[in-house]
This record gives sequence, structure tokens and C-alpha cells, in this order.
Amino acid sequence: MIRPLDPLRNEVLDTLDDPGRTSGFVSPAEDYIQRRLHVANMIVGDPTNTFYFKVDNDQMSFFHILKGAIAVVDKSLPVMHGSIIVCCLDGEWLIRKLCRRNERNYLCMSNSFESCIETSGRQLDIFGTVSWVCMPTR
Repeated sequence: MIRPLDPLRNEVLDTLDDPGRTSGFVSPAEDYIQRRLHVANMIVGDPTNTFYFKVDNDQMSFFHILKGAIAVVDKSLPVMHGSIIVCCLDGEWLIRKLCRRNERNYLCMSNSFESCIETSGRQLDIFGTVSWVCMPTR
């Protein structure tokens, strides 16, 4: 379901009933009018295929994905070598970097292959590609 985002009107900041309506001469400041910043419009490319996961550990700290972060996952993005993905490996949900080497897939927590898990012979279901990571500041 796709819903347009209409922010609630702030009576203090939006003093006009219809700020888009004009009468008389056009204001010279109209060239500088900016739309309000809506974070969801920036981080969500395909709303029907976008999901959010809360990270519950620091295993991906090498990629600056820390405990408490919100991972924005887009199922419509292609999964390729080097993508950060959300997957289910043998029944366990993970966020990992997908690496391909010698026709084999690995799930990595850093850029070294010592910390990688080879997926051959295991049940791997890729849910989607992480497109954004939103971190709390405290």
C-alpha cells in the first residue's frame, strides 16, 4: 500500500491557510522556496519493497552498522558482490556483506576473509539489500 506523506500543519510556522495560493503579483522570493525535507522520501526508493530491521549487535561494526541502528532494506535492489544484505542462514537472521570468490558465496563481517562464512551446502535465503543505515546519536 502506497501512502503519500502529508505532514501535519503547524499553526505556529504555517500561518497562512493555503500557502500555495497566490493573488496579485508573484513574490520575488518564490525562486527560493524549498520543499520541506522528508527523510522517508530520501531513503525509500520503492515503498512496497522497503522494510526496516533493528540491529541487535555490533558484529557489523567494521561497516559502521552498530547495535540500535535501523537498517533500511529494499527488496527491489539487485543483490550483487559487495552488497550489504539481510539474509536467513540456516534459520538465523543476519546482516552481512555478500562476497563472491571462485564461484562461491561468502557472508562477511569485514573486508578480510577470515571472518567470512561460506554458504555452500547451507540454507541461504536472501531477504534484500540494505540501502540505508540510520544510527541514533545517543
